[in-house]
Amino acid sequence: MNSNTRLGDRLLDIAAKHIIPTNDPLYSMIVFPEPYVPYMPPVWNGYLVLAESQNLGNPNDPYVKELEKKTPSQRMTRLGSISPGTVGVQPWDDCSLKLAVESALGIKSEETAVSNVVPWSQRAGKANINPSRWLQERAVDFWSEMFSVFRPKQLIVCGKVARIVMERVIKNVTKETSYVLPVIAWRHSSPKVICPVSRMFPDILKRYPEVAGVLDAHQEWEPQLKTYRQNKIFFACHAVSISGAK
Repeated sequence: MNSNTRLGDRLLDIAAKHIIPTNDPLYSMIVFPEPYVPYMPPVWNGYLVLAESQNLGNPNDPYVKELEKKTPSQRMTRLGSISPGTVGVQPWDDCSLKLAVESALGIKSEETAVSNVVPWSQRAGKANINPSRWLQERAVDFWSEMFSVFRPKQLIVCGKVARIVMERVIKNVTKETSYVLPVIAWRHSSPKVICPVSRMFPDILKRYPEVAGVLDAHQEWEPQLKTYRQNKIFFACHAVSISGAK
């Protein structure tokens, strides 16, 4: 048994302790009661990227139906296991975050762990909604315990919810242990956030050669980058500016 397998088993044990029970007021508000563990690549570089939460609203009904067929344990390990070639974290799968981490941090995206800061999803009817304050509280408890056994050397959080939750988690972890978790905070990669400004800089790739270089190196990402391409480029440039290219 390798170290990644042992870590995965320990993370799964922790996730099982955070399944929301049927008598909990939150149970009726969420799509699935089980939280999920981070996607861990076969070779891990020590970096963990966290977006906000899975969108299990109407456009993603086929994915929800697949999850309904799974056991609780399978739902807790769903990242990277449902659809070949995808993780199940939308801004990662559409290459927004892959382009950003390689451009800004100089690391290999395929060696990077990925998840969402809130490992449950909410809907109103069949429409996705942002995680409630109560669900964010549960996420603080979840990650505070996760980091008792899971020690990334660098955390990247994307969006306001991820930043707020992780600020509280880090305070908890620092109180309990000597573990110091370095954090880089990026804005949300949502097209709604980026669209108004992303097309205002037609020469942006000339000014950010780090991003241009990653685009050239990953021609295989072009099908995923095609939709909202300029937004994804702009977000990667934002990540470079915030982080400083390594």
